[in-house]
Amino acid sequence: MPSDSRAYGISLDGTVVVGEIRNSQTQNRFQAFRRNFPGTIEILGTLEGGNTSVAYAASGDGSVVVGRAENQDGYFRPFRWTPQTGMVDLGTLGGDSGDGSVVVGWANDSFGVPRAFRWIAGRGMQDLNEVYASLLANGSELQIAHAISPNGRYIVGSGYNAATGRTEAFLLDTAGTTGCALGADVNRDGTVDDADLLLVLFNFGSSCGN
Repeated sequence: MPSDSRAYGISLDGTVVVGEIRNSQTQNRFQAFRRNFPGTIEILGTLEGGNTSVAYAASGDGSVVVGRAENQDGYFRPFRWTPQTGMVDLGTLGGDSGDGSVVVGWANDSFGVPRAFRWIAGRGMQDLNEVYASLLANGSELQIAHAISPNGRYIVGSGYNAATGRTEAFLLDTAGTTGCALGADVNRDGTVDDADLLLVLFNFGSSCGN
């Protein structure tokens, strides 16, 4: 069964790879896949009524996959996939869109302008331009978020810098910029919850230099 495929993301231990594949199983359309080595390729499908999808990243253990998929109206939406839930539409910022508990990406607002977003389980989608407006110079915009660090603190992407008039890369450090100080908020999502406890437990005994 001939196929074309591309890999875009990998788990921390290198055992799970995600991307997009086109073959007879996907009706010759590119769709998101996950492969758990040495297992076989698993087609993740699309949102209901859609034809295409692509997976861009996987959580540390490979159990959660994120990307974008076409819906029945022909628009692309960000998705989060797990074996338990399947592919779930994360919503939009009012327009068409392009770990596990925190997802970043970009979506068009109601004016068709790309805006960087962060999605947090239980809290939904946030426009980073609104959450971190105090850090942005007048006229500057965070347009596309490409990746987030494993602890959820750092976000990288590209945006418009009004001072230079250019599209430039950005590094956003979310620590201490949520408007309040929570010492136990390990992943810096503004809430002390089970996700913070798990991060501490998984890293217990670790130290810099190990």
